[in-house]
Amino acid sequence: MTSSNSANNRSVVTGQQLGLLGGPLFSIVKLIGAIREAETRNTQAIFWLESHDADFSEANTLTFIDPSHTIHRLQWKKKTFGMPIGTIIIDDDLIAIIETMFRMLPQTAASRAARRLVLACFKVKRNLGAATEELFKHYFKDFKITFFNPYNKAFHEFSKPLLLREAEHTPVDNQCNLFALVDGIRTSVFRSSRHHFTTRTGKPVNLHRHILVPNLKTRSLLQDAYLNVDCYIAGKSEAAYLKNLEPEYIRHHITPATVKKRMFLTLLTPQYQNHLKSLHSLGISLATLKRYPYHDLHYNLIKKRTGLDLLNHRAKLKTEKENFLKALTPLEHKEAISSPMPPSLKKIERLLYKELKHLWGAKRARSKKLVAPEATLLKELRTWVYPFNTEQERIFNWVPLIAEHGKPLLHTIYNQYTFTNKVLKLD
Repeated sequence: MTSSNSANNRSVVTGQQLGLLGGPLFSIVKLIGAIREAETRNTQAIFWLESHDADFSEANTLTFIDPSHTIHRLQWKKKTFGMPIGTIIIDDDLIAIIETMFRMLPQTAASRAARRLVLACFKVKRNLGAATEELFKHYFKDFKITFFNPYNKAFHEFSKPLLLREAEHTPVDNQCNLFALVDGIRTSVFRSSRHHFTTRTGKPVNLHRHILVPNLKTRSLLQDAYLNVDCYIAGKSEAAYLKNLEPEYIRHHITPATVKKRMFLTLLTPQYQNHLKSLHSLGISLATLKRYPYHDLHYNLIKKRTGLDLLNHRAKLKTEKENFLKALTPLEHKEAISSPMPPSLKKIERLLYKELKHLWGAKRARSKKLVAPEATLLKELRTWVYPFNTEQERIFNWVPLIAEHGKPLLHTIYNQYTFTNKVLKLD
């Protein structure tokens, strides 16, 4: 295969499927990782804007946090019928969602500048691929990186021979590692017989007459061949997946790129740094925030401050009730509290449990009130660090973060980039 780059013009590549306003935070973490690695190899960095993907449900949400520590998820509801995400046309509904997001963010010079820039890129009747590419180019104009949108004629022509060979290699009655664009819709292709291919519904497909685009497996091969990739910056799951593609690389005579794992980032603003500092003496750390659910962390906070173990309070209620009843049970019933009790003791048992439950409830309420300030800090901190029990970088969109902290945030990530787990404390 003939690459778009010369043999001496190797590249460091990373990429991500298109998402609203550039997608989640880890997209730019990968991007900046490619820039840093390209600098060490004295070569070019390229970011692959995956516009062929058609899973709109993974790319139609803007997630951000407002000044009151409330997470918002604004969803662009649109019927796309399996269109590649890069070809979806921006409408008034998306513009309204963008405007809503900026109204909810802190109103600063940085957020107003971000709003103007975003709306200059995302215009009604423009496709999502072109708008996203322009947004990235504006924000990263000070960095040495090229943005590549594979939804273009040159790449499709380059890809077709490999994808046709891949189709011929597919066993009969199996799905091919490619899609055909049929009337603009990304369509799965199956090999129905030695010389015939069909859609999922059984409609014949002439692969020579349609634009063919790669699936997850063949995309990596075509990416490495077309961009002459020397090194690919990957996430953990990507790195594990790419290891399994060696047979496909050999079969298509493509040299696989070296894979390097990206940095995994947690951002801490000054406000959340202070939260963490205030809770440190109570045993709260970034590790415990991610390891335990908020419910358990809250109860452990109460236990450290008051000594009350709310996690085991039901068991204690039962034990106290049984101990009291054992003392009252007549000798003929003392072998086991589960033995039949006289009616009078059954009534005592019900009244006792009700009273104990009331006393424990009052004690629990007092304990929760005592630690309320720390509990508020804990909830706000965990919402920021581990929203929806998921890594922060996978949930929050990066544009609202730039809108709040300004473009210097990109340079801060660049200057402090390391290919390890990183807690980045912002000034």
